Amino acid sequence: IQQMSNLRKGPGGSIGGDITLSPDGRFLLASNRGENTVVVYRICGDGRLEYSSYAETDGWVRILHFDSRSEYLFAGLEEFLDVGAYTFSEERCRGDGGLQVFKLDETAGALLNTGIREYIPRAYAFAISEGEN
Repeated sequence: IQQMSNLRKGPGGSIGGDITLSPDGRFLLASNRGENTVVVYRICGDGRLEYSSYAETDGWVRILHFDSRSEYLFAGLEEFLDVGAYTFSEERCRGDGGLQVFKLDETAGALLNTGIREYIPRAYAFAISEGEN
């Protein structure tokens, strides 16, 4: 029912990483590797997407996961062991892997960088386990 770009700078120079829905079903997020962004869309009542915002990431996002309350987004960053395998410049392939955490401001439809960034060597997947405090 709809086709749209999720790139800020236009076609070329970026490839898709991951797509996820917020658990509350109100937002769809997509990562762009090369441009190093996560784009936030609101999901309208008719199922169409409406651009909301984007957030810059510390590298190529391989995986996106929300916590169960749609409050925090965890972005798994890809570590590059062989930059030569990509057609992008070494600078655009920066990445030492790990996890970056964002907070979703549902009112503004924006991701806020929490400043939480953990280096995890050679991590290509992760899971979230939520316990009671």
